Amino acid sequence: MPTPPPSFSSASPVASDSSIADDGALVRPGAAHALEGERSEVKVVENRPSLSEQGQKDRSRTIRLGERVTANASRPTGADRIVDHVYREGMHRLAAAVECRDDETGVHIVRMAYYAYLIGGHMGVGSDDGASLLLATPLHDIGKIGIPDAILLKPGKLTPAEFEVMKDHTVIGGRILRGTESPLLQMAEVIALTHHERFDGKGYPYGLCGEEIPLVGRITAVADVFDALTSQRVYKPAYSADDSVKIISAGAGGQFDPEVVKAFHQALDSILDVLHEYQEVPAATGALGPALPSLGVAALLESLETRLLN
Repeated sequence: MPTPPPSFSSASPVASDSSIADDGALVRPGAAHALEGERSEVKVVENRPSLSEQGQKDRSRTIRLGERVTANASRPTGADRIVDHVYREGMHRLAAAVECRDDETGVHIVRMAYYAYLIGGHMGVGSDDGASLLLATPLHDIGKIGIPDAILLKPGKLTPAEFEVMKDHTVIGGRILRGTESPLLQMAEVIALTHHERFDGKGYPYGLCGEEIPLVGRITAVADVFDALTSQRVYKPAYSADDSVKIISAGAGGQFDPEVVKAFHQALDSILDVLHEYQEVPAATGALGPALPSLGVAALLESLETRLLN
């Protein structure tokens, strides 16, 4: 059974934020090469998305919100724990709602939240902020609720036009989570908006670059992509852990922040333990299901939080 780092505060702190990933390319067939071409010294800001005036405002707001979340994230204490519990329950149910739309997401949500928690632990993220990261990351794809089934559930590679629609799940997720006073949901909003931005500025939806990208989005990006690579889907086999690690490494400086990739390697033994513990196995029908089929995503998340946070 994997164990979390003994103390987040004992890890070496790292400068600010960064990178992100292209889920549409990664989880569709024949797209791993898109990551393999990125090299660590690449740091380009060409081909940023063209934004409307409102898009520019939303971009600036996302940067400001990310700075506030990074500065203020913590777990509630005392009487606020009651409110915190209510928010946590609600977040579990929202994550379960996404699972109902896209059955690829169930165990994926649990694994990638655990990966993010472990990576954060090797980046000097404090224990309270690490707990918030674990709680907020499961809503990274909440915006997929707003993507048409014909695109979301397509058993094959998306066309360029379809991929443009799929990319909207980031801003849809931001809209769903926007306007709350809950620090946890504010962090979840930032993650939903920024987990597909890239360190070189060529991600989406806003073309954020380098330290413009909130730390939580950058960490989630690496966790999300590694899990997508190592997961079997109806349209692709699972890549081996070794090949997936090589692809993550090749993305350092282009798709991903090199410091996050470094932390990923430091946490790799524990990450591989999680990968093996929370496996997806072929069900009798031929469909994919979790190794613990009796538990839905909400129960799996609650079990994980009990293990790591209580």
